[in-house]
Amino acid sequence: FLVSMMMGILLSACMFTKKADPIVLPEANDIISISVSDENAAATCTDKEQIGEILSILMDMEPTSKLSVNDFPNVNAYIKIDFNCSDDTVNTLFFYKENKTEYVEEPYRGIYIPAPALNTIIGDLLNGAGS
Repeated sequence: FLVSMMMGILLSACMFTKKADPIVLPEANDIISISVSDENAAATCTDKEQIGEILSILMDMEPTSKLSVNDFPNVNAYIKIDFNCSDDTVNTLFFYKENKTEYVEEPYRGIYIPAPALNTIIGDLLNGAGS
């Protein structure tokens, strides 16, 4: 009986694992540009339509129960996404792939699963940086 009770407690604890808080992003009107960079390239986007598209994808991400406990993701390779705002603040997110799943991490706030379109947009920005 004690073993089954313990299993029940462990299973219920796993079922109620807290999901990440909603992501905090600047208002579209406050964003001057979005800069993306990895170890090989950097690019900046000032196109308001593309900025809106990126924001739309980020606002619609699925929260995970993974924790963000550092200034940077705990992975080998990531893309840094900076939102450069009109009040001279910069909001930073990180985009990376781990175990074939793509994630966006907001330091100390949460880790999210974005739509595949984010990878396409960021890839296009970074690929265009070399030309």
